[in-house]
Amino acid sequence: MISIIIPLYNKENCIEVTLNSVLSQSYKNFEIIVVNDGSKDNSVAVVESIKDSRIRLINKENEGVSKTRNRGIMEAKGEWVLFLDADDKMENGCLQALIDLSRQYPQASILCGNFITRTENDDISSSSIKENCLIYDPFKLIWKKIWNMRLGSFIAKKESLPQYPEDMAKGEDVLYCFNVLNNGITAYTPHNTMVYVRGNSEVSGKLLPLEKWLYWEMAVKGTNSYQKIIYIDILIKGILVYLLKYKKPSYSFRLMFRHFTSILVYTPLYVIRKIF
Repeated sequence: MISIIIPLYNKENCIEVTLNSVLSQSYKNFEIIVVNDGSKDNSVAVVESIKDSRIRLINKENEGVSKTRNRGIMEAKGEWVLFLDADDKMENGCLQALIDLSRQYPQASILCGNFITRTENDDISSSSIKENCLIYDPFKLIWKKIWNMRLGSFIAKKESLPQYPEDMAKGEDVLYCFNVLNNGITAYTPHNTMVYVRGNSEVSGKLLPLEKWLYWEMAVKGTNSYQKIIYIDILIKGILVYLLKYKKPSYSFRLMFRHFTSILVYTPLYVIRKIF
């Protein structure tokens, strides 16, 4: 069984579409765990209006999306777990394609499909790979923009899932996906699994305390050189974001000081990979 975890906070205008995109799947062996993170609108009423025994609604006080997803993991009864945001849409045949992939690659504990990123001007595919395969070096493919993975595009064995980083409010999805990738073997199908609408986040564009961002918490570590340079790339962008977008040079200097050794050691590798 697949446990589909949906964190819910003030999404009355889109949660019905999201739930119906799951309920209409051809593969039926799933449960939907909607964890309401203290919504103040009519989101809960919308969920309760959909009568299906596979939907479980869990109400709790507002604690943020990371703690909400961890609550969902704790409540999940399935062998596999899929995270879906309350404003995302699951594509037709998504679950069946991922389950078929598990039969083709039984050694894989992470089963990932293609996803579409929807912007104001375009729909962007996450991968240029056209056939089912094992992903042997995911960070190299991410760096070269050949393939990528995000929440909603994969299922993973519950037994191997890490906990969500609860102290972060921006960039936690990136860190979590990287932790998942480091924790198992990944198989891929080019079947479109979901549509991600960029810019729908509650915290998009907001200036948060530095300690709440991915830039602050992530550590440049591990043995994979591509993972290290992806982290350096994220750090450099973070420094520039605070300096140029938010006009907060003090934040930029704090980031540089916190990660000085990593920047010093791995920037030459980063430059080499950028060129070659």
